[in-house]
Amino acid sequence: MAAVRPAVSGELTRSSSPSTAPFAIPARTALDLPAKLRWQLAGWYRETGKVAEWQSLLDEMASSGDDTIRLLEERARLAYTTGDMRTAERVLTERRNRAPSATASIALGRFYLGSGEIEKAFRISRELLQARPDLLTVLQLAAEVAHANGDTAAEKEIYERTLAEQPDHAGTLLGLARLEMDAGHPQRAASLAQEAVGPDQEWTTAKQLREAARILIAGGQPELAETLHHRASQQDSARISRLFAEIADALGIGDDGSRPPDRECSDITHKPEIQVAREQEVPDPKPAEAAESTSDPDLDALHPGTLAKLEELFGFPSLRPGQAAVIANVLDRCDTLATMPTGAGKSLTFQLPAMLLKGATLVISPLIALMKDQVDSLPAAVRAWTVLVNSSLSADEQRQALDAIASGQAKLIYAAPERLRQHAFLRALHDANVELLVIDEAHCISLWGHDFRPDYLTIPAVLPVLGEPTVLAITATATPEMAVAIGS
Repeated sequence: MAAVRPAVSGELTRSSSPSTAPFAIPARTALDLPAKLRWQLAGWYRETGKVAEWQSLLDEMASSGDDTIRLLEERARLAYTTGDMRTAERVLTERRNRAPSATASIALGRFYLGSGEIEKAFRISRELLQARPDLLTVLQLAAEVAHANGDTAAEKEIYERTLAEQPDHAGTLLGLARLEMDAGHPQRAASLAQEAVGPDQEWTTAKQLREAARILIAGGQPELAETLHHRASQQDSARISRLFAEIADALGIGDDGSRPPDRECSDITHKPEIQVAREQEVPDPKPAEAAESTSDPDLDALHPGTLAKLEELFGFPSLRPGQAAVIANVLDRCDTLATMPTGAGKSLTFQLPAMLLKGATLVISPLIALMKDQVDSLPAAVRAWTVLVNSSLSADEQRQALDAIASGQAKLIYAAPERLRQHAFLRALHDANVELLVIDEAHCISLWGHDFRPDYLTIPAVLPVLGEPTVLAITATATPEMAVAIGS
């Protein structure tokens, strides 16, 4: 494992305004945060129009060597927000060229829509519909392009096609509601808006709630619209409070704004925002040399009782070399890419944290046989908290598994990446409060590996749905080029 990154110091200033962040975070200090919180902080700056803070944070991340695809995307958003359209287009094009994907093309297509270049957006949408007609995000872009072109029939056909697959999809229902409004049917529009954000719709965003409220006002239901505005405000407040509580916890911020020295995540950690590597970028991949492991941290000092739980649940008096560092990173909410040789005990690095975390752990694994072997080898006390969801289950068994997940009876959930396309599975995971997402056999993400699995590329899209859990990508096989593809 690589050496631990030195701590970055920074003075924290408390805010006197409760309507804003409870404390100011210097951009350099924000580098101490786990990647998940850094990106959420950048998103908050974007949403609240704090352009200077947003720019400063991105500049610090770039200067620290963060050259990820996600940083390119955020720089494009910043350029677009400040009206620098030429830079936004250049950065989005670079992002797509560096790691081609449907997500990259959609981002560029939406940029062209926003800048009024509808023909360019249409060409991108048409190519995506031919290549990936199964992706909901591709259909959403096609609907937006149809709307920009004034092609109501095509837009409605796309919405109805989407609802056939996901009858309660809030964004699609709101799209149909907007069409009914444009057609002069405010009552029909209001009915669809209510369906989109009803009490059973747990995943609606504050933006969707406010859009539904606007439609309901036009439909003559101002009281219900006011209720939705209140829900949206509560949702925003809860999200911001949660974000800054997690930031304070991660930085060890006291009431006076001071910070004690704290352990840094190992340099093996970075956000596995999954993209496809382009072969021409690295013409001659060579096997990765085995990294020398630094001394493992004192896990019980960092997280008291962890080793006692290890012996109680798994019967092991101690850990193998390398395991403690990965487990410490996971428990410290550090997104981690860990390359460990076969036989080093990779599974324990997520199975033990799964029993210690309050929420659930989702393990994405490529093979049913591999999942079954891992579950069968678990101690009985751990197996009782474990659920398998795959095609070997009957319909009744699958329903029972989803019920167990949604009700919190499963702390360790094994599933294939294809399951992430299923709305019912995602809803159950949402209810389960997934705190850790494990990408087992993570080399399947990279085109450099013979086991490349395209469905692994759906993982980034579901992270926001799951509440941005900590991510552990783990493999025994990774060339340097695979590591770049997994972690960039």
